[in-house]
Amino acid sequence: MNRKKLVNSLIILAVTVVFTVLVMMLDKAPVGPYSTEIGFSTVNDYVSGLFPFNSFFYTLTKIIGYVSLLGGGAFAVVGIYQLFTRKSLRKVDRLIYCLGGLYLVLGAVYFAFEKIVINYRPILLEGETYPAPSYPSSHTMLATVILWSIILVIDSYVKNIKYANAIKLVCFVLMTVNVVCRLASGVHWLTDIIGGILVSATLISFFDVIAFKSDTPEEKTE
Repeated sequence: MNRKKLVNSLIILAVTVVFTVLVMMLDKAPVGPYSTEIGFSTVNDYVSGLFPFNSFFYTLTKIIGYVSLLGGGAFAVVGIYQLFTRKSLRKVDRLIYCLGGLYLVLGAVYFAFEKIVINYRPILLEGETYPAPSYPSSHTMLATVILWSIILVIDSYVKNIKYANAIKLVCFVLMTVNVVCRLASGVHWLTDIIGGILVSATLISFFDVIAFKSDTPEEKTE
């Protein structure tokens, strides 16, 4: 195991935990709907005022979320194909199992933060009678983790460097657009987005430690 990567992962985890605790404690004020108390209320309220609800950006981020789910699902299909062709669970790529583990942990974290309420949304969405939990931005977290994981593993499944790099570029662009537009959509506080990015970085960093024991690049074709 790469000790440097592990140390970096622990540092990112510590930063994520500290930031989350600060969001729970610092500058709390009833600036949300129904006077819900929000951490970092001054900066959150200011940034929220800059970005009122925008249905276009909100819909765009939902589409990116679905695209990321399809991308992650593609590796599930690869795993099923390997299982049927190789006729053994033990012969399915270790990387596929690592991805599956990452997505299971992602799902657990997603549902945990639905129950552990740290902040509430700055707005009520259609059909809501009370603001939903918003920290961290689960949508940001979901799309970022899946797209980032694809960037890390794609070299192992697409040997043509041009195609692999094109997929990485698309994933990076989608990640960036998703984060920016999720904030601009007005459905999250600034700290929700930052928290989503930090939790994503934590999960991905530990995935990198577990999934890749060596940094030796694989040979690829032009």
